[in-house]
Amino acid sequence: MIQALLCAVLVWIAENDSGQLLSFISRPIVLGPIAGLICGDVQTGLMVGVAVETMFLATVHVGTSFPPDASFSTVIATAFAVAAGSEVGVAVAAALPLSVIGQLAFYLNMSVFNQWGAVMYEKACAKDNEKMMTFWHVGWSLLISFALYGIPTFLAVYVSGDIVQLIIDKIPAQLISGINAGAGMLAAVGLAMLLKAVNGKGLWPYLLIGYFIAAYVGVNMIGVAIFAAAVVAVMFYGQKANYMKDTKEAAVQEKLEEQEFIKVD
Repeated sequence: MIQALLCAVLVWIAENDSGQLLSFISRPIVLGPIAGLICGDVQTGLMVGVAVETMFLATVHVGTSFPPDASFSTVIATAFAVAAGSEVGVAVAAALPLSVIGQLAFYLNMSVFNQWGAVMYEKACAKDNEKMMTFWHVGWSLLISFALYGIPTFLAVYVSGDIVQLIIDKIPAQLISGINAGAGMLAAVGLAMLLKAVNGKGLWPYLLIGYFIAAYVGVNMIGVAIFAAAVVAVMFYGQKANYMKDTKEAAVQEKLEEQEFIKVD
């Protein structure tokens, strides 16, 4: 029960972080090891977190379009994996439908509960009731997020141990192997979505350079990341000088046009 409660609190914190603080603790690669630590298997948690992270690498919240919920699915999938005896493939396969459930919870929150909370907040403002204003602005949001994400997580983790193990024992070994293979292929979905962002002709050479370094030079991912950070820094400072120059020239031109307009007027 303690593990289920801690997982529920973890999801609750992550969901509020993703909508308010944006400290990135809601990312699967962070949540997986933490959930694994809670459930007693950090290594499995890290493996699930990395696998789910690759599925959601390029998903972002833009306007009213909210992607499947990776935070909700990562914690529950990690609990499933630990309960199933480190069957990461089974857990990752379950992560996608779980993320859709989290997405539906988000839309329900935005379209119903938050709207009602906004109406009640306006009524509290009209009455100049500071306590109720604080409740409807902060407390209501925290309560609803725990109800929509925390309680389902608690129930899923609390009952997952026996149920998941029972299901795993009934599944043929060949099917488990197939699920593991399919879960490994899900990472390609996230990578494909990420590659869609590389749609500029000037960016493809950097992708090929990174591939060459990793595949033929033998540099690991940390080395590639450090090299990429250095390239980004060089590009940033080089373009910064040009940008500042163009900005100054534009400011001077705008001032001259303004003075000319004043003379004509």
